Amino acid sequence: MPRPPARPGTLAKVCLVLISLTLAALGVLALLTEVVPERSTRFGMAPALFGTDAQGMGVVSLLLASVPLLALLRNRRQAVVAGTVLGLALLTFIFTWIFG
Repeated sequence: MPRPPARPGTLAKVCLVLISLTLAALGVLALLTEVVPERSTRFGMAPALFGTDAQGMGVVSLLLASVPLLALLRNRRQAVVAGTVLGLALLTFIFTWIFG
């Protein structure tokens, strides 16, 4: 059975970059307007966010926008280090935003 390629193909790279750009645009929009509209979840509609809650959601969206780009790094060691730093930054921000 053939093994999958170690590096993503061109189409996969384009898709990963477009996903990152979309999440980054939503994060920047939330930071600038301080509004996150209501959104549908599997539990029903989630209410809209305003002010500092919307800004926190924007920062989280910006941090999550860099996750798909981890697949584009040169080797697995770089991806692990960058993913660890990104995960720690995300957890630190979320806990200081909730409990701070």
